Amino acid sequence: MEKKNILVFFGGKSFEHDISIITAVMMIKNYKHGKYNLLPVYISKNNEWFFYSKNEIDVKLFKDFENSYKAKGFIPAYFKNGVNALFFKSKLFEKKIEVYGALNCCHGGIGEDGNLSSFMKVCNIPLSTGNSVSMGLCMDKYVSKLAFDGLKIKNLPYVMMEKDFDEMKKKEAILSIRKIGFPVIIKPASLGSSIGISLAYNEEELHSGLALAFEFDSRVIIEKAVIDQMKEYNVACLRSKDKILVSEADEAVKSDEILSFKDKYIGNDIVKDKTGKKPQKKCGGYLAAKKDFPAKIPESLRKKLQNMSTYTAN
Repeated sequence: MEKKNILVFFGGKSFEHDISIITAVMMIKNYKHGKYNLLPVYISKNNEWFFYSKNEIDVKLFKDFENSYKAKGFIPAYFKNGVNALFFKSKLFEKKIEVYGALNCCHGGIGEDGNLSSFMKVCNIPLSTGNSVSMGLCMDKYVSKLAFDGLKIKNLPYVMMEKDFDEMKKKEAILSIRKIGFPVIIKPASLGSSIGISLAYNEEELHSGLALAFEFDSRVIIEKAVIDQMKEYNVACLRSKDKILVSEADEAVKSDEILSFKDKYIGNDIVKDKTGKKPQKKCGGYLAAKKDFPAKIPESLRKKLQNMSTYTAN
């Protein structure tokens, strides 16, 4: 029986571009099932699409990509309306690879804002991630806040600022932040992986944090920080036929007061307890170091996290 083809999308115009490459390469290299053919489709930083035609993929292939992609086996690819297939040119001829489905390994950009989902829907190709509405809402922190407020779901007090606010609006926003009270967390509205996020304990740190965040996004969320209560748990879900399989929860290990990009993707730093009484430990790093798995949490919280994850997966 001929194997079915699964596209693996990664890259894209995003500050998380390189992390996406690592995710896709790790997944492809660790795929052991053998039931499907995994076909890498790389989206460059210029939003150009390439099919990787060789067998062995590695992160080194993406160094100096624009000047070397042809020699490395990358072929410009394209799709057609309503046709569940990948197309590319071989000399003068158009070639087609029929596609059974696609995996979304993009971080940020079109992979997380719902645009890739919409595009695959137009092409009649099933994609592993959610629909454009749910993904767009979750990716944009400001829109998420508006949804929480509208549904009367409890969330932390916040202020939204735009890069092009005039002086009057900026002053009004600063007054609102003062009412919330320090410390606050400053977040680019539409990024992930903790990029551009910082804590501010006073107005001087606030202005520094805003300058950093506006380097990455035109809109920023400033949110009340509850440092002593901040925890991050992760639960993975997988739909298998009519069932949703749910993992145990893991707790991310952070090296400072907030979980940083470094904690998530670099890790392996030695962390000293501030009191000096506890032993040293290595911080997290999703791709480099260990997490607390399963998380050391009460059974009631474990079930609550799994139930919430199952509900959202439905």
